[in-house]
Amino acid sequence: LFEGRWGLRKADGKEVYATAKEEFNKILTKITPLLQPSFIYGFYPVIIKKNELWISTKPTQERDDDWEYFASFPTGHHMECFTDLYMTSSSNATLPLQVVTLGDQVTQYISTLYSENKYEKYYKYHGLLVELTEALATQAQQIATSKLHFICPQGDVIVDKTWRYSFGYPLCPNLEGNKALCDLLDAQRIGITLSESFQMEPV
Repeated sequence: LFEGRWGLRKADGKEVYATAKEEFNKILTKITPLLQPSFIYGFYPVIIKKNELWISTKPTQERDDDWEYFASFPTGHHMECFTDLYMTSSSNATLPLQVVTLGDQVTQYISTLYSENKYEKYYKYHGLLVELTEALATQAQQIATSKLHFICPQGDVIVDKTWRYSFGYPLCPNLEGNKALCDLLDAQRIGITLSESFQMEPV
């Protein structure tokens, strides 16, 4: 948070970091009552057709029309294609999907800071909100994948054997994929909608 979102540097010294920690605690105290963390997840049989993912929402997959197109992903000489992670054309693969949100109240509050031209305050609040959303997504991933027995205890350490990807990033660059994702999971159940540019709202 301090370095990646707030722009602090290790060379700034202990006093700067101490001040940042105090501000972090104040911001967290302010927004905690506004947080409404929610997430939903689901598991879907998946097959690969070249660089496309096809999924099924039916209990059995015996016919071609039991599968529906979900998303396609780019291929390139220097970039692995998302579908390569499955390396299968059979129907024994599973695609876990999830969406998370911290709720509308905290998002509206932070948007108000921006509209009131409180840009420095907005910058810090928004940075913390992004990190909290990421933490919630990690927790949701661990819960979801534990249902698939992909979480393996090793002493006191929990090792997650899965990877999490989001539309809009290099392996999954097309944000329109968020529509299929939200439709499948019925994301409106937890208040998530899509903007005109297919961004999920609220965060």
